[in-house]
Amino acid sequence: MYGDGSAPFHGVFSLKIRGVFTAEQLQQALAKLQAGHCLLNMVIEEDSKGVPWFVLSKRPAPIPVRIEERQGDEHWMQETRREWATLFQVNTHPLLRLVWLRGAEVSDLLLVVHHCAFDGGAVLCMVHELLSLLDAPQKKVAAATALPFTHVQDLVPHNIYYSRGNRAKRLLLGGVAQLAAVAVPVIKRLQRQPEVTGRKDYFITWTIDKDATSALTRRCVTQKITPHAALTTAFLYAFRQVKGAAARNRILCPVDIRRYVREIKKDTLFAFGMGVNLSVSKKSDAGFWQAAQQVQAALTRQTDKLNGYDFLMNFECFHPMLARRAKGKTKEMVNYDMVFSNLGRLDIPKSFTSFEVEAVYPPTVMGPTGNYNTVLTSTFRGQMDFSFTGSTHHFAYEEAVRVKEIAMELLLGQP
Repeated sequence: MYGDGSAPFHGVFSLKIRGVFTAEQLQQALAKLQAGHCLLNMVIEEDSKGVPWFVLSKRPAPIPVRIEERQGDEHWMQETRREWATLFQVNTHPLLRLVWLRGAEVSDLLLVVHHCAFDGGAVLCMVHELLSLLDAPQKKVAAATALPFTHVQDLVPHNIYYSRGNRAKRLLLGGVAQLAAVAVPVIKRLQRQPEVTGRKDYFITWTIDKDATSALTRRCVTQKITPHAALTTAFLYAFRQVKGAAARNRILCPVDIRRYVREIKKDTLFAFGMGVNLSVSKKSDAGFWQAAQQVQAALTRQTDKLNGYDFLMNFECFHPMLARRAKGKTKEMVNYDMVFSNLGRLDIPKSFTSFEVEAVYPPTVMGPTGNYNTVLTSTFRGQMDFSFTGSTHHFAYEEAVRVKEIAMELLLGQP
C-alpha cells in the first residue's frame, strides 16, 4: 500500500458536526490523540536497499490541520478529491492529517490517512477518540510510552511462530520471495503494460434512507443472510449486466484482522490487507435471494478458515520483494471487479455535550494504480451510506453509475 512512496493511497473519513469549537480546542484534541498512539508519531524511512520502514520520530511533528471556510453540504466532496491527490510528507510528518471546513454553526471534519498505516478499524478508533477529546478539553490522556509491537513475533504466540511446520513454511516462502524479487520485474517488463496517462479519479455517493435500510435488514434476517452477502450479490449481478463476458465475477472483501489476532486490540492503530473473494455461480438459474444465500455460505466458509497468524507470518516472508516494488504508473491487471468494504453500524455517538454529529459522509479511498473500483458502505443514524470510487483509465464514470443503479434496484426492488 506504500508502493515506492511516489503515489497517494489515501482514505478520507468525513463528518458533519453541528456545534461550536475553537482551533485551539481542535489542536489540543489532536495533540492528545497523537500522544496516545505511537503510530501517529511514526515516519517512513527507506534503508540502503530501498525497503521502507516505520520509524518512531524523536521529535514528531504535530498532526497537520488545514482550515477552509465551509461552502455548503457538498464542499467536502471537493476537498476529498484535493486530498486524494496530495502526498503525505512521509519522511517528516504523521500519516494522518485533518481538514476543517469551518462554519458558524455547522462544520465538516475530514480525517485523511495513508492506507499503509491505518485501516478502517483504526480510523474509527481515531474518530471516536478525537470527538471525545474535542468535547472534553479537560480530559487527560495517558501518553503512549512504548510501541504495542515491533516485530511479527510480538503478534504471533511463541508456540505457533516457532512450530516446526511454520518454520519450514517460512523457509520455503522466503526462497520463493527471493526468486520472485528477481522474476517479477522481468515478467512485468515482458508484459509491457501501458502507462496510465490522463487518469481522472471520481466518486459517487448515495444513501438508503432509514425505512429502506430497516426493510433491507429485516429481509436479510428472513433470508438468514447478512446485509454484506446481499450487497455483494447485488454488485456481482450489476457488474455482469454492465460488463457482460468481461466481468470478472469476483469481489474482494477486506476483513478486520482484529477478529483473528487477539494481540491486535480494537483500539490498536494498524493496517493489514486480509480478505475473502466472493463470486456467484454463472451456471445457476437461482433467483437473487437464493444466490445471496449461496454467497453467504461462501462468505461463512471462507471467514471460518481465515488464520490471521498465518497471514502475518506468510506476508512477512516477502520483504525481499519490497525493494523491487513497482513505480505505480502502469496499468496493472487484477482478477476482481471491485473491492467492497462494509464498515457496518458505526460506533460513533450522535450527541456530545457541546456538539452533535449530524452526519457521517460516505468514506472514500483511492489507490495509485490498476483497477481501483471500490465501494465503501457504513450505517449511521439508521441509514446506510455508500461511496463508489474509480478511475477513468479502468472504469468509466457512466459504468459506475449504472452499476450502482442496477445493484440498488436488485437489492431494494426484490419481492
